Amino acid sequence: MTVLQLDPIANSPGYFKAQKVRGGAWLPARFWIEEERDPNTGERIGDDRYFAELGTDPVDAFDPPGWPYAWQPIEEWQWRHLHADLSWALLNDRHGPMANPTVPARVTERALF
Repeated sequence: MTVLQLDPIANSPGYFKAQKVRGGAWLPARFWIEEERDPNTGERIGDDRYFAELGTDPVDAFDPPGWPYAWQPIEEWQWRHLHADLSWALLNDRHGPMANPTVPARVTERALF
């Protein structure tokens, strides 16, 4: 039996759209690496730090939920658009699918009338 070895950060820092549950709303997600450098010389003075977030929540960069199957790469402008939609939904549509990403979207859809 072969075990699939995936290192999310080494293979793909960048912007993604992801779902917390199958059929749920797409959320903005991203991986990034921060380096500590000397401001005068530009030399590295520390280790790299790895970060990841899903929606507005930080997640473990080495074991993000749903990686790699629920995460799809997107461009930065698409990530910014999803992030703005999520921010709006959290303020104005608390019962909508984007504000409730752990529930499939079809369950949280509201009737028109």
